[in-house]
Amino acid sequence: MYGTGQYTKARIEYERLLFENNAPELKNKLLLKKSRCYKTTGDHENAYKTLLRGNLFTPDDSVNFMLRYEIALNAYLAYDYSVSLTQLKQIGFYIKDESLKTQVLFLEVLTLNELIQWEEAKTVFEKYSDLNDLELNVDSIYAFIHKPKLKNVKTAKKLSYFAPGIGQIYAGYPGKGIFSSLIQGSLLAFGAYSLYEGYFFTGAFTGIGLFYSFYSGGARHAEFLAQKKNNERVSRYNGGIRKLILEVERQKKAP
Repeated sequence: MYGTGQYTKARIEYERLLFENNAPELKNKLLLKKSRCYKTTGDHENAYKTLLRGNLFTPDDSVNFMLRYEIALNAYLAYDYSVSLTQLKQIGFYIKDESLKTQVLFLEVLTLNELIQWEEAKTVFEKYSDLNDLELNVDSIYAFIHKPKLKNVKTAKKLSYFAPGIGQIYAGYPGKGIFSSLIQGSLLAFGAYSLYEGYFFTGAFTGIGLFYSFYSGGARHAEFLAQKKNNERVSRYNGGIRKLILEVERQKKAP
């Protein structure tokens, strides 16, 4: 059924076989096949969660490695980088075959980069570069470590509470910060003027009420913008390394 593209039916059949068989090695092989059905359709989260049901400590090192590698790879593709790194570390600890360990260095670099553990990623990348005889200046590639310029999202939020618009400016969006400051300043002025003129309902609920909503929302927005800016910078820092590694891996698999 898998070969004919009937992935849902194939998963059901594999699950039936899993229910009927308790032998660890057979169970692992069936889980790998079921996981492959999810992986083929792009459902990487269910792919790695399926494999977590396996026995990762069977006598067969190659099967254990394949289980852990597929968990790590699918977790990475599902953006669950912590799970991916955990399995990669366990490969290094439990798998004895050194040739198998070197096969996951590329994925460990990519995962550490996404977790912003750049110092450790650089060390692993140096091993990867040496293993593949890449003539690269690793210090130059990871030069951004010393000046990442990432924003503190909590600082952005606190600054917005201190002065509306300042958090957005700190986050790297001066236009949005100025606009937020003008809107909130106008609402506050309108509310104060209405109260002064005796329009207490209008001043309290329209002016002051809307100001408070924009004031609280502006702080959350500043926090969001700071995280967005960080994501953009991290993606830019990691993008070049990811492209380089994937090209090396593609060439290794080319006939």
